[in-house]
Parts: sequence; structure tokens; C-alpha cells
Amino acid sequence: MSDNTIRQSSPEPTLHDDSGMSSPVRQGINAPEWRVKRVVAVKVLMGVMVAILIVFLADLSYLFGASFKVNDRVSALNILVVDYDGGPIGESVSTAYQGLQSRKFPSLDFQPSSDYPDPEDVRHSVCKADYWGAVFIHKGASDRLAAAIEGGSAAQNYDPTDSVTFIYNSARYPTTASGYLVSNFQSLLGAMRGGYYRTKEGQAAFGNVNSSDPAAIQAYLNPIQGNPDVIRPTNQAARNLYNTINIVMAILGQFFLRPRHERYL
Repeated sequence: MSDNTIRQSSPEPTLHDDSGMSSPVRQGINAPEWRVKRVVAVKVLMGVMVAILIVFLADLSYLFGASFKVNDRVSALNILVVDYDGGPIGESVSTAYQGLQSRKFPSLDFQPSSDYPDPEDVRHSVCKADYWGAVFIHKGASDRLAAAIEGGSAAQNYDPTDSVTFIYNSARYPTTASGYLVSNFQSLLGAMRGGYYRTKEGQAAFGNVNSSDPAAIQAYLNPIQGNPDVIRPTNQAARNLYNTINIVMAILGQFFLRPRHERYL
């Protein structure tokens, strides 16, 4: 048989039986049969759109409401203070806090060293999120400073960072740590230096400082420096409105409300 005969005897493949099917009549969206379905579809789409807008409005209202005048609520951050020294450096903390206490400064919670017998206990309280941060005065800090002011090897070996340690967990909320804890810790340390000079021992140190020993003079002029103990450092800056859900809302809005045909452009 030739190729032409084979081709003629083979019927063309079909997906349906033309003889047994009637031509369906296409109906437009304005046809009476679609009227009820069209109304239902519009109501469903409008309900979904309204629900999405309400969710967006509620989230953004909460975010901006929580950020409104946040500087006046910094006092809600509790900082643990434990004095292992019992000398003028420990006394300078309370003196400094009296001058800094306000709604724009964290609240210091002074606790006895018997409740936290080891500095690791202080650190653990911050790890457990009992406090936003902690400050503890090293044991013997005042004695080391008094010896350094008199000069000699004590002055040469004096380390002002071996007096106060401040602790915070940056990973708990980075914007709070970098925006309201670190800066206020520095303010507290600066006020502590002035508070030390106002104590009885600090006033006496002015007359006892060894003026012929530069190291003793340096110890008197720079008696206290903070030693930071950051539990979990982060590199996130203090940008509340850029690092939170606020920046995601614009993307989500485009995802839900963008016209569907743009996907194919």
C-alpha cells in the first residue's frame, strides 16, 4: 500500500464526537443567568479587600501608636543595680540616679548583694528577661581607687574599667538596646564620676592625690569607666520604623491589592 492510501484510511483524531454534541451557546457576563453569581462574587471580593485594609490599618495604628512619644516611656525599662563594693563608687550610683531620674531615663532597681551573691547571677537575671539590663559595682573597686590616688604601683596598675560593669541583651530587642540602654548607661557612668567627687571619700581624695605621680592624677581624673557585657551582640541600628513590620506592609499591600493582570506584563 502506498503512503497516500494509509493517510486516507486513517481518520483524524478527535476529542469529541461532533455529531453527538450540540454547539454550546456562549453567554456574556451580563446575561441573566450570571446576575446572581456576579453579585455574590463582588460581595466576596469586596469583603476580602475590606478585611485586608482593616488588618493593615490595625497593625499600622498599633505600630505608630506604640512609637508615639516613646521617649517619655523609657522609665518603663527596669535596670538591676547590685553593689558588691559598698564604698563611695557604689554610693555614686544612687547619687547619679537622683539627678537623672525622669520619664526619659530607665528605672534603677537597687537590690542587695545577698540576693545576687555572684555577678553571674546578675547576668542570668538579664538572660531570663527579668530586667532589660543590669549594673553591678565590682568588689573592692573603691579600695583600688583610693590606693591608686596615693600613687605608686597601685596607680600604675589601676584600671578604671575594673569598677563598674553594665549588662544588656542586645538580641532581646536591638532597637531598645541601642537606642535607650547604651546611651543611658553612658549617661549614668558620666554622672557617677561627678557623684563620686561629691562623696566624702571623693572630696578627701582631692587633698590626698599624689600630684607628683601622673598615674595618680589620671586615676583621680578618670576614676570610673564602664565595662560593657553584651550577652548577644547585634549589628542592627536603632531604626524602629525601618526594621519592623512597617516596611513590610507596603510589600504586602502590593501583593494583595495589585491588579492581577500586572503579573503577566
